[in-house]
Amino acid sequence: MIRKALLLFLAACLCSLSAGSQTSPSHQDSFTIAGVLVEHGTNQPIKRAHVLLIPVENRERQLACTTSDDGRFAFTGLAAGKYSLEAQTRNAAQALEQNEEYATAIAVGPNLDSEHVVFALARGARITGSVVDEEGEGVRNAQVFLFHKGVFSGRSQIVMQTQVMTDSAGAFRFARLASGTYFVAVSARPWYAQNVPAQNSSSGPGSPDLEENKSRAELDVAYPLTYYADAIDPAAASPITLSEGDRVEVSMNLRPVPALHLDLPGDATSQNQNMSFGVFALGPGGVPIPTNAIQSFDSNGRQFMGLAPGRYLLSAQQFEQGSISVARTKILELNSNSTLDFGEASQTSISGQIQVDGSDLSQGLAVTLTHVNSGQTIAGFTAQDGSFRISDVGIRSGRYEIRLANTTQLYIHSISVKGAAYSNGILEISDGATVRISIVARKGLARVNGVAMKDGKPFAGAMVLLLPRDGSHGLYIPRDQSDSDGTFTLNFAPPGRYALLAIDDGRDLAYRDASVVAPYLAEAQSIEVPLPGDPVVQVNVQRRRR
Repeated sequence: MIRKALLLFLAACLCSLSAGSQTSPSHQDSFTIAGVLVEHGTNQPIKRAHVLLIPVENRERQLACTTSDDGRFAFTGLAAGKYSLEAQTRNAAQALEQNEEYATAIAVGPNLDSEHVVFALARGARITGSVVDEEGEGVRNAQVFLFHKGVFSGRSQIVMQTQVMTDSAGAFRFARLASGTYFVAVSARPWYAQNVPAQNSSSGPGSPDLEENKSRAELDVAYPLTYYADAIDPAAASPITLSEGDRVEVSMNLRPVPALHLDLPGDATSQNQNMSFGVFALGPGGVPIPTNAIQSFDSNGRQFMGLAPGRYLLSAQQFEQGSISVARTKILELNSNSTLDFGEASQTSISGQIQVDGSDLSQGLAVTLTHVNSGQTIAGFTAQDGSFRISDVGIRSGRYEIRLANTTQLYIHSISVKGAAYSNGILEISDGATVRISIVARKGLARVNGVAMKDGKPFAGAMVLLLPRDGSHGLYIPRDQSDSDGTFTLNFAPPGRYALLAIDDGRDLAYRDASVVAPYLAEAQSIEVPLPGDPVVQVNVQRRRR
């Protein structure tokens, strides 16, 4: 069952329905969810952990309790239905059989066993470390970025997971991490750096002005964006491989280099006073990372100071009638002080129009583009006339998946694109492209209810996928995880032909890769959505192929 972000647990320890929540169920409708919380891999009971119970149909009505010394928990007085279970300790937080944002819900009702739940809680891993300067002193208020390499939503990607700031001693901590491969990067500015425009002087040797400029030059330094271990190129970053429960400590060493200056001539920056400029380092997967560049501008133009040599994305945002559009972007390889005529930079424009067959288009529908490699999503919202513009620093060349968002009724019936290549749900954008997207949307999203079966019995925890046979409506793949009674619901499926399949272990399965999913298609069930009469479909669970 799809789950939302893990919630902080309530301080109150409630193991039965509170008096003010709803009318207590009658005796014949009073059920119990009970079980034991154990450590994954060792099956050792976990005591004094918080367990949260959330009704699937009413997530605001939550119950919480603390496990006993033998790891036991119980929730009594429950009405028939489905409930999500979440557990939290100091070092771990997880839903029952959680796989990305999916988990297995407990079905409660007559003839259903909900009193022998074994909840295996994976031990969270941790990365702690320190950021030190060239003198071995801790660097405070440095930005530390954590990247996770793995399979997300069926694709192999490197995504930015989170970021933290170092404390006054230069220390940082990433906790409750899943096992996997990670990269760490640090961005900081030397506390003593004086990144200011150099002062011209015509004085001779030994003059005060010349000495002052020399002193400034010595302090005109920057820290490169630095990866563990001591790499300044993301391709050379050392991966940190975490197993369940690992505790890894790293040291990030920053070394100053002479800072570079980037000049933008005045005629390129003064054309519009509503322009805002930014410089971003390009991290793993091309993710833009904010830099510590200092900006200065006067009648002669604009200057960026405090940049270390490296690869950057320069963007210019234009403000028009309260909205933001990225006017131009350019990727730069900076190895020395440079002057850039920003008028020659790429100007990527993505806009379009949505028409809805048979109904009026309400304002607020969103068109999203998800970068295939990094998973980054950029979006544009429709105006009342159905027009939209996608504006974001993240617009860059690459392959994107197009989706509709902010709707539970509409799907993409057809797409036509000018200015970019589009095929089977994937839009390929080039630098400087002017892209115009025309979308015809229709109502008619459907759902598929079913039961995952293995050896003639309902199977809990299976990954269930509805794979479209073609990409005419985009590449959205409805997905769910079977609950304790084997049932599942696949929502928001556009009409069309699909392959329905279930896999007993879907962790880290790159199911969007045709070569990965091909071995499962022979045993998949072909269905046409919507299904007449909304039947409950049975699908056989396949064994994971490794």
